[in-house]
Amino acid sequence: MCGLIAYLKTSDRPLDPRLIEVMTHSMEHRGPDDFGMCFVGREGPVLWRSANNLPEFREKGVAMGHRRLSVFDLSEAGRQPFLSPSKRFTMVFNGEIYNYVELRNELIQHGFHFSTDCDTEVLLAAFEKWGADCFQHLNGYWALVIWDDLFKELVVARDRLGEKPLVYAQVDGDWVFASEAKTLFKHPRITARPGEQLLMHFIANGSGPTGEDTFFSGIKTVEPGTFLTFRDGTISKTRYWNPAAVSLPRQTNDAVAIQEFNELLTDAVRLRLRGDIRVGAMLSGGLDSTSVISCIATLLASQPNESRMVGDTVQAFTASFPGLMNDETKKVEDLCRLTEIGVHKIFPAKEGEIEKGLTQVAWSLEAPFYSPVVIVHDMLMKLVRSTDIRVMLDGTGSDELFGGYDWYIPLAIRDSFRSLRVCEAMGNIEGWRSKHGKSWLNGVQRSLIPGFPQRVESTLRSIRGQPRHWYSGLFQSELQPRYAPAVEGKNFLDRALKVDLLQYNTPRWVNMIDRISMANAIISRSPFLDYRLVEFAFGLDNNLKIRNAETKYILREAKRNVLPASIVNDHKKIQFSGPETHWLKGSLKNFVLSLRDGKDAKLSRLLRADALRDLIDHFFGSKRPNSSRMWRIVSSEAFLRAYS
Repeated sequence: MCGLIAYLKTSDRPLDPRLIEVMTHSMEHRGPDDFGMCFVGREGPVLWRSANNLPEFREKGVAMGHRRLSVFDLSEAGRQPFLSPSKRFTMVFNGEIYNYVELRNELIQHGFHFSTDCDTEVLLAAFEKWGADCFQHLNGYWALVIWDDLFKELVVARDRLGEKPLVYAQVDGDWVFASEAKTLFKHPRITARPGEQLLMHFIANGSGPTGEDTFFSGIKTVEPGTFLTFRDGTISKTRYWNPAAVSLPRQTNDAVAIQEFNELLTDAVRLRLRGDIRVGAMLSGGLDSTSVISCIATLLASQPNESRMVGDTVQAFTASFPGLMNDETKKVEDLCRLTEIGVHKIFPAKEGEIEKGLTQVAWSLEAPFYSPVVIVHDMLMKLVRSTDIRVMLDGTGSDELFGGYDWYIPLAIRDSFRSLRVCEAMGNIEGWRSKHGKSWLNGVQRSLIPGFPQRVESTLRSIRGQPRHWYSGLFQSELQPRYAPAVEGKNFLDRALKVDLLQYNTPRWVNMIDRISMANAIISRSPFLDYRLVEFAFGLDNNLKIRNAETKYILREAKRNVLPASIVNDHKKIQFSGPETHWLKGSLKNFVLSLRDGKDAKLSRLLRADALRDLIDHFFGSKRPNSSRMWRIVSSEAFLRAYS
């Protein structure tokens, strides 16, 4: 776990090694334990830790820098940049390879020898053995840059689901890569320029950048599941993993599928307990995080050697909001009575705490965020940092894999009707009424909506429902719906889940989790995003995800005799977040009112002052205010204040 920087020098402009040093140390928060830098040119690799006595690099080559948060093999042997024994390959790597033990044993059979106990050495050996095909062998998350000195080729790669960030820019004919955009901005000719049109779309409908775009003009991101190759002035992009192509249902009965799922989830958790530092878990009280904790408890009981870094009991971290609708304290207490875990709580409600948190996370996140969950997550990571725990497991990804949101149910009903499975459709309609408090007619009507992608549909409704005079004249003509290309899928539910996993929900969640946890030098791991579970989920038929309007059916069945009934049978989805309206009208009220005055509002160049005043007045005066839109305005302002 770390921060990386790589500078591919293809121009004749001299490169000051002190610039590499400054850019590297700007990521100290991501890697407080160790650091290193190198330049590879005609004379081979030059490693250094201080640029004081180094001349400028005038020849073509590649420079690398690395800040390390030690996880596997805490000694200096794991220091990066990392060179292969032959000196042919040089690598900087951010992430973790969970199956490095198994890969190491396999590579030993192929004649490789290892001098460390870290996953970095195993990863570079895997690349030396299989080239870019090595990514198919990896279970983990990564952003990496590898220089092949024989072919003068740079390979830049990102993990399957983009859990680890990797951004880049071109400047004066050279290419610069880093874990964070703010590191790129240390370069004197790379400027932080927020993408105003993308911000407009975010404010209008909550949509973020897709593909290679970021919220900064001129800054690109390496797409998940792809690698870039730079050689002889040419660039090629290769997609090595595409779960959207997994469409065939598994021909198996319920019992076999549930058992296979349980084994996969337990093994995903087992791999994510590896390391040489202490491990804890996030706890919201919902099904996803409690399922992860139950797997940890099972492993503690049955395989204590695999779980040695957990301790005698699982240490869980949660947020409590007494008296508010999104408080899940009771479910947390139910779990504690059944499972011996230690619970650490935060109560984010102090005056000034929320606004201070907003300012901090805007800088860390490098983007606006659609929910105050980002502030809660930052507070939790600070609490974790005050303990001896440095690795946290969470439940991210379960909803998008197994149909965890109510809006998926009408899609399942529609698919059942289309497949002439009338009994299945009627079961979902009845469950829509009995479990979710909706009418039969509502279920039928929503299932018959024309079948274009749900996110496009909601985007169109959002924009049509907003007066165009809210936006400044500069962007009115350009404010059109933005959405990512359609994905492959066997039915409506399958496509919606893949859109949310690959393009919408999960990308913004994993970006938030990485940026906020690493801002506090904490490592986050998400067992549900194990690629084996993802491929398994996309191979399941609908009725193992949603049955009788019971969302995440396979997960509930797997944990029915393990977790409290109050958790397994609770169909009221409470997203892990913060009390949005409560904070906007309370702790953040002065911040919102400062935008109404408009004098110092960065958003004034995007939103007309009179329209912004109308929006704010309506928000405070309405009994049912649009708090989601107001939050997007507030977080966009915080982002602009941080980077413009």
